[in-house]
Amino acid sequence: MAVLGGGLRFLCYHRLGRQFTYRLTIIDDHSLITTGPYAIVRHPSYIAWITFISGVLIMQTCPGSWFAECGPSDSVVGCVVMAAWAVYNLYIVAMLPARMRREDEVLKKQFGDQWVQWSTRTRYKLVPGIY
Repeated sequence: MAVLGGGLRFLCYHRLGRQFTYRLTIIDDHSLITTGPYAIVRHPSYIAWITFISGVLIMQTCPGSWFAECGPSDSVVGCVVMAAWAVYNLYIVAMLPARMRREDEVLKKQFGDQWVQWSTRTRYKLVPGIY
């Protein structure tokens, strides 16, 4: 999952090029990207993040992992740190629907009919046929 999610996220970064930012912004000469993974779902980078971080958390906490085998899981501090890491990532995932709505609003305002046509063809935000 970590490799699949990381690979898809890298593909999204590559497809967006200099338009990729962590802040929600429109840059000079911004264009609406509708190809590659963006032809399948409107927010592929986010499903890639969810897949990646799920894989990482599974690897970090499963039997045989460094956390389970080398002692941190035997201490309160280790368990608190791991729980905080998991909660932090769950918080990020929980914020994604609001972020996707804001991105869609900004892109619709910027690109108008072009965005409407793309969003009609690419109905799903994260998972084709589901959401």
